Amino acid sequence: MYYGKNPYLKIFVLVFSFIIISFRVHGQNIQVIMDAPTSVASDERFQLNITVNANPTSFTPPNLKDFNILMGPSESSGSSVSNINGKITQVNEFTYSYILQPKKAGKFDISAAEYTVNGKKYPSNSLSIEVVGNASQSSSGSSAPGANQTIDESGDLFLKVFLDKNSAYQGEFIVGTVKMYTRLNVKSITPVVLPSFDGFYTQEIETPQLRQLQREIVKGKEYGTGVVKKFVLIPQKTGDHTIGSSVMQCGVEVRSNNGFFDDFFPSPVELVQKEAKSKPFKISVKPLPNRPASFTGAVGKFNFQANYDKTKVKENDPVILKLSITGAGNLKLIEAPKISFQEGIETSDPTTINKTNDKDGGISGTKQFEYLLIPRAPGKMTLPPIEFSYFDPIARQFKTLSTPATALEVEPGDGSSRSSGNMASQEDLKFIEKDIEYINLYDIKLKRTGSILFGSVVFYLGYIIPLFLLISLLIFRRNYIRQNSNTVLTRNRKAQKYATKRLKNAKEYLAASKKENFYEEVLKALWGYLSDKLSMPVSELSRENARDQLLQAGVDEESINRMMSLIATCEYARYAPATMENTMETDYKEAVFIITQIQEKIR
Repeated sequence: MYYGKNPYLKIFVLVFSFIIISFRVHGQNIQVIMDAPTSVASDERFQLNITVNANPTSFTPPNLKDFNILMGPSESSGSSVSNINGKITQVNEFTYSYILQPKKAGKFDISAAEYTVNGKKYPSNSLSIEVVGNASQSSSGSSAPGANQTIDESGDLFLKVFLDKNSAYQGEFIVGTVKMYTRLNVKSITPVVLPSFDGFYTQEIETPQLRQLQREIVKGKEYGTGVVKKFVLIPQKTGDHTIGSSVMQCGVEVRSNNGFFDDFFPSPVELVQKEAKSKPFKISVKPLPNRPASFTGAVGKFNFQANYDKTKVKENDPVILKLSITGAGNLKLIEAPKISFQEGIETSDPTTINKTNDKDGGISGTKQFEYLLIPRAPGKMTLPPIEFSYFDPIARQFKTLSTPATALEVEPGDGSSRSSGNMASQEDLKFIEKDIEYINLYDIKLKRTGSILFGSVVFYLGYIIPLFLLISLLIFRRNYIRQNSNTVLTRNRKAQKYATKRLKNAKEYLAASKKENFYEEVLKALWGYLSDKLSMPVSELSRENARDQLLQAGVDEESINRMMSLIATCEYARYAPATMENTMETDYKEAVFIITQIQEKIR
């Protein structure tokens, strides 16, 4: 029956809804929120919203003196009704909106707005907005974020890679940021899978967990945005390089269509997996100019120091030399400086110590090389200056730092460590007291004592048993190498082992009543098991292709349905407001059962 053509039914639903609303619970906390993009171009229009969760009686606008008001303030309002555990609540929202455009580039503060509700004033938060150059010009520069390409994606969900520069010298670090843009209701995300950066040394930067999205206008569309990954690239090969796409899986909340009743009651939601992907980009790597002899790979900005722990020692006593390189650049790739000491000093290979910080600005810290020097002859020696050269990409030239020469005084040792050729004493001769030993003239009867090993059974077993063990070991090792060289077979064989390990972690979270962590580990166990068992990357798995692959592998329909149902239950329960502990226990037992059942059918 089509309800839109029955006005009496619609009037009944409206009256019923108003009756429910009349029983709403008052006393909710009143909040005023002002939001807008944190960064815009000087020629870009953007929207400023000031929202209060109540019905206000008056409004005091913020100070917008640094912006042109193209439209507004425009009013909008709405309400929603929720029923949680039999408790019916109505929430009203009232919003003033502006369409603004910056007057000039710079960083500007927007003061708090203010609503009056029931005679009481409620201020909003203040905002700080950074205005950069024109959108058309920002794509041509190399220093602005996102200089590698303009944002031309038009989908509802995608990733964008920003680089602080897309042209660098060999060895010069590049800071990259992966940002998510979405117009969908994203509820969960997986870690970003970065492309293979062939020809680059890669170091990921610790990125805070994404908890709240920022609003940005891109080509007239409003997106929720957030940084999901940061990394550092250090090019090792010159030339033009094309970098592939970054990929991330997102759990997106989708509402089903209930037709007429969507106007009055919330529609049920479903969590579906969608892939967010970035566009490939290019990086140009320039070669370094003529390199000095003391250059060992350092590119950046550095200081150099040398320190001897003592300058007066005895012969054969050790001296420790510490070379410290401090600054920002490709610290981890710098090799030890070249040092030539005079004859009479023995040196060891240096011990390397890295103390680096991987932050938004790249890699900085200290790299230390520690040498052990042993003077073998007494006298006064001069330890030569030590040179260290690095390439400064900002100045576009090599710079050489040098330590001063150091005097080393070596005193004679105590002789204990000198040559031991004269220290070996001759054995004393022992004389026999008798001058002559008489010869025995009688017959001597000799008999064999003990047993002879040569030619015995034990003698031959001593050869046969080790030879047998060696052949067995070679056969075992050959089979082990053959099995592990087959990646698919190895992952298939160890799938249940990895899943069991994940479920063990989930069991600990279950005991601690940590719902979100529990369901996260169960989902990792289920998807990881399917990935290993079906030889498919997790990024390419979905419920549909997993179902098809399991059917092809001979798994029965009932087991597949139970697996898919459990995955859907865990994804929903992970973000559900509350979950009973006995439900978590049931889901855990179901996960153990279904993995064991599928394992018996796919060997």
